[in-house]
Amino acid sequence: MIYDWDAGYRVFLGAERESAATLRTLCEEQTIRMTSYIQSEAMRNLEYAVTAAFDANADVPEPVNSEAAFTYNFQSFYPQMLDWVAASVIDLVVEQGVQPRDIVLIAPFLNDSLRFSLVNQLEDAQVPIVSHRPSRAIREEPAARAMLTMLQLANPAEASLPPAIDVADTLVQILGMDPIRARLLTQIVYGLGRNELGSFDVINARMQERITFLYGERYEMLREWLLQQASAVAATPPDYFLRSLFGDLAARPDFGFQTNLDAATVAGQLVDSAYSFRDALYPGGTDDWSPVWRVYRELVTEGLLAAFHPESWQKEEMNAVFIAPAYTYLMRNRPVDYQFWIDVGSPAWGERLEQPLTHPYVLRRDYPPDRKWTDEDEQDTNWDTLYRLTLGLVRRCRKQIFLGIADLGEQGFEQRGPLLSLFQQVLRPTGAL
Repeated sequence: MIYDWDAGYRVFLGAERESAATLRTLCEEQTIRMTSYIQSEAMRNLEYAVTAAFDANADVPEPVNSEAAFTYNFQSFYPQMLDWVAASVIDLVVEQGVQPRDIVLIAPFLNDSLRFSLVNQLEDAQVPIVSHRPSRAIREEPAARAMLTMLQLANPAEASLPPAIDVADTLVQILGMDPIRARLLTQIVYGLGRNELGSFDVINARMQERITFLYGERYEMLREWLLQQASAVAATPPDYFLRSLFGDLAARPDFGFQTNLDAATVAGQLVDSAYSFRDALYPGGTDDWSPVWRVYRELVTEGLLAAFHPESWQKEEMNAVFIAPAYTYLMRNRPVDYQFWIDVGSPAWGERLEQPLTHPYVLRRDYPPDRKWTDEDEQDTNWDTLYRLTLGLVRRCRKQIFLGIADLGEQGFEQRGPLLSLFQQVLRPTGAL
């Protein structure tokens, strides 16, 4: 049994770190090891400085030259900070010859805009990069939403049609159209009491020219394919339809999924999910699959059904830069040479995740039943969480940490979060930050 005294980065469902520590009494032999085989001397000094910043009475050596373990960059705006992160990674890989697998990009939360910006810049520079967001439901992936919309359009048993915005996004994903033309085409051919998509051939010539005949031809292929599928819904399981949608249409040359590896991965996961659903509930088949299509789509759309895919955890073993939320990276227990901490000024670094219907601390066995949880308790808990998070990251870095700081965050507000305050304390003797 292995116990990490400073772990416990996330607490779920009333788990108790203290109770877990008592399990050592069941072990005949107990060994405590304090030596790190990963950190350089500068990184150890940074760990001491971080500990001292959290607790002035902590029994740690006097940190010396802890600033050598990290570098920081101030930018006025959030996109400028992301550009600096991308440029620094490209310099390490292309100019200095660092292996991509030795670099990790860490953020408190990995949203779509952040991921899109960094992935695009690194891929343009031929720097491989993979991401992992285990908490992200499959319904949130654009490729999955497009396939579910197609599932709804093709099924005569559906009680309602998908919103026009979903149809337009589907044209973007499947046909590779730009959003403006996709929205314009949807306004013309979809809705207005129709039970199916209208034909591109009957709209006026001026609109055809605006949309272009190239996209019009692709749209007609999609429309005709949907009509063919609609006639066979009752005899076709949903995973068959999704597999055919990918192979026969979305992955055709010049279509949206042909070169989009992430979309192909999502499509594969959705097919596996639909197969698992059918295999579990309808192992012997059914006379009419159209209600099954509807039930499956509704469950996925509502976030009640998904499939776990081990390969998504294995992607980070590739020789590629790894980008992930901070806690996801910590759970992998994977040391690297260089870490990039993105948006250090964000308050999200020290915030506890809200958990529905439960409170992980109040529901602990040792919590006094007559004690109320106060704002002070919440603040102390967030501070302890930030301490464990920071130590966990520092202890998994061999050479250097890069801090990306933006004066104005993604939403345009000033960034003065607790992690930024922590490094201000670390550098206070020098007055550098």
